Amino acid sequence: MLIITFGVKIGNAYVIPSTWLALWNGASPLGLVFGAGVGAWLQDRIGCRLPLIARSCTAALAIAVCYISYLPSDIDGRSEAFLAGRIARVS
Repeated sequence: MLIITFGVKIGNAYVIPSTWLALWNGASPLGLVFGAGVGAWLQDRIGCRLPLIARSCTAALAIAVCYISYLPSDIDGRSEAFLAGRIARVS
């Protein structure tokens, strides 16, 4: 299902472009770096409880974005929505 949703048809097969694969694989470390920096600063300022609640809500929203990323009509919109969900999921 992933290949048909995000892939480009070449001949009789669907292929996921390497650009999107590289961006999706790089999204998690990028989100981790951003999330660690913001999370540490925020926890030093206001404590641990509120940042944990905010992070849990952000993770739930990011997972929902990844789940519905197949809805845009063009392949670039689907890929961009999935990328945004991947970055926000781990930040």
